[in-house]
Order: sequence, then structure tokens, then C-alpha cells
Amino acid sequence: MKKMLMVAGLAITGVANAQLFDQSQLVNGVHASGHNSTLEAGETIFGFGAQTANNNVMSDDFTLGTAANLTHIRLFTYQTGATAPSITGVNFAVGASATTSLTAATILSTGWYDIAGQGVFRTNTGDTTGTTRRIQFVDVEFNQALAAGTHFLSFSFSGTGTSGPWAVPLPTSLATHGQNAQQSLAGGAFAPAAQGTVGADASFAVFGQPVPEPSSMAALGLGIAAILRRRRK
Repeated sequence: MKKMLMVAGLAITGVANAQLFDQSQLVNGVHASGHNSTLEAGETIFGFGAQTANNNVMSDDFTLGTAANLTHIRLFTYQTGATAPSITGVNFAVGASATTSLTAATILSTGWYDIAGQGVFRTNTGDTTGTTRRIQFVDVEFNQALAAGTHFLSFSFSGTGTSGPWAVPLPTSLATHGQNAQQSLAGGAFAPAAQGTVGADASFAVFGQPVPEPSSMAALGLGIAAILRRRRK
């Protein structure tokens, strides 16, 4: 009986951490040293200013299909000319709208954003060798429950480099999330973050544990009860 109860408890609480929202489709070409995130026709911006020191903030929305307990958020950035991962701080907020009222995040990990051991580089159209804008990732802690629906992530970076940090937009051909990112400069009002003549999507991903719907929990409870009854017989 104790063994059966232990299994039942694991079935209820042992929910795996998962990627709940993915807006990180950055690669649109091949680079001599790995992977390209290159400007496409009509694009003019390598990265949007998101420097904490200058009160520059980027914001974009994300949607959860179900309620979830979030654990962390992954952001993408670069500093031109950086020869090593250079991000030292992130300020951010998650709420019902874009905001410049941010709080300092706990950084869980940071480093080069590599795919299969190879770097990802932000480059100009047709450039397959430039390495001055190597993309970095930053994972920040976010232990909070969120309801299903749309939420806004606002963020800024600090780093040791002299350029940026810059928030990396998705290439237009891969920007399938509404192209409605916003930017606040020097603490001012938010305005659409334009990539050429069209809007842009910021790059980030959200991780956590989905919360089972009440109907699913009820079904699980009935199943466990049936097992226990059989066990008693």
C-alpha cells in the first residue's frame, strides 16, 4: 500500500520543466563559423538598444495556453566586439503591459548562444564570415505562477562591453509572433520597434511547469482511487 501511495504522489507532483513559449528562431543562414542570423531584405537594425544604464527598455508579449508555474526566462543579446560572454545584469518585469518599472533579476546562467557547439552571429546581408556580433544568451530566474493568456515581458541589460548590450530581433522571415515588440528610449513612452518598414519580434523563451486543469486532476484522482481499490481487493 505504501508503495502505491508513493507512486500516486509522484504522478501528481512530478511535472517536468518545459519550454512553454518559444520566440527564439534566430537562425536564417549558414555562417563560416557556425550559424547566421543575418539581416534580410528591407531590414536595417542588427539590434535594439536595451541598455539599463541609458534607461532603454525592450518589451514584447507572450501567450501561455494554460496556467503555469514559471521557472526562468531566456533572453538573447550581443555586444559588438565582445570576445567573451559579457552580460553582467538583467532588469525585467512581467505584467499586463509594457513597463519601464523593472527589477534586477537573478542570473542563473549566461554564455555564448551556441547550436551544436557552434556560434550564432548577427551579420549584414550576404555576410557569412563576420564575427563581431556573436549572440549571447542569459537565463534569469522567474519563479512565479501565471494564468493562461497574454503577458508582456519588459527587459534591459548591463554588460562589460563598450557597445550595447543590444536586444536581438528575429529575422523578418521567422518573425511569426505578431511583430509587435516595443521599445522605450531614455525612459520615454513605448513605441513600435520597427525593423525596416515592418515591426519586429524580440527574441526570448519562457520555461516552467504547466498546471494541470481541474478536469485532468479529477481524472487522475479517479484513476488512483481505482488502483487503490483493486489493491485492497
